[in-house]
Amino acid sequence: MYKGIIFLEDVKQSTRQNVLNFVKNWNSKIEYISVNTSGSTGKPKQIKILKSRMKASAKATLNFFELKPNQTILMTLSAEYIAGKMLIVRAIENNMTLIVAPLCSNPLLKPLGHKIHFSAFVPLQVQTILANKISKANYELIDQVIIGGGVINQDLEKNILTLPNSNFATFGMTETISHIALRNISNGEKHYTALPDVNFKINATNCLLINAPLISPIIDLETTDVIELLNSKQFIWKGRADFVINSGGIKLHPELLEKKIEHLFPNNRFYFTSNKDHLFGERLILKIETNSQYNIHKLKNKLEMILPKLEQPKTIELINKFRETKTGKVIRS
Repeated sequence: MYKGIIFLEDVKQSTRQNVLNFVKNWNSKIEYISVNTSGSTGKPKQIKILKSRMKASAKATLNFFELKPNQTILMTLSAEYIAGKMLIVRAIENNMTLIVAPLCSNPLLKPLGHKIHFSAFVPLQVQTILANKISKANYELIDQVIIGGGVINQDLEKNILTLPNSNFATFGMTETISHIALRNISNGEKHYTALPDVNFKINATNCLLINAPLISPIIDLETTDVIELLNSKQFIWKGRADFVINSGGIKLHPELLEKKIEHLFPNNRFYFTSNKDHLFGERLILKIETNSQYNIHKLKNKLEMILPKLEQPKTIELINKFRETKTGKVIRS
């Protein structure tokens, strides 16, 4: 039985139990693990993943980051989802110490009491951590960090570039057992590079196809991620095909539009979506999360200066609180 777990004092009992339950399941004779998908692009579902494939995924990450036995992993993600489960697997398979922190937006407000060699966060956590002097100092002491589960905006990337530690953006999904490609933010990289034994292709609509035989049983696993394929090992991510809006025959990629205007919303979450329109087919909508009043007229003037006419939202909606998945991703609706 793996005994290298240290729970920090503020960790809830439910979180402790989820971690211990996973360790028990991992050490059982059952050959697979049941995993919940996040539901960020559809209805959440449960899938079964062979432990042998999870071990292969863990080995690839451990080798890439040159992690050694007896080093320390910090866990700030839920054990109910693949990213959290894989942190535990890496610790077990490499005989590393696992430090379990509270599941919250800023788990680094107190000294951790241990040297941390590796950890994983979602973008919202990193943004919250870096906004606080104490937690930022603790974050900088972590040797290597992977960040996934959402889009990393340009302001956050700029902040990360000033940090002394190594930070990587991840690309992956539950079906690929966490990440299968990494982008070195600290080195200013814009492209993702595949882990060993992973190769890429594109289909007719420029969506990514993943070939990872040690991790996924599906040859050329099809995604809805629109990419620019540089070679069989590298790509630049453009957006999601399932978010594409067809307005009057013009295909609009919300993520690309959001990058153009994100500097207008330093303190607010926002996204582009659409509704049905008898004339245009789909009508572009900008939704902004805010509890205060917005000068819509002033905002429209700014948008007109940045976006071409066909990319300007037909409607702007103010929302008190966006709906989220259990993993904290905004549900676009």
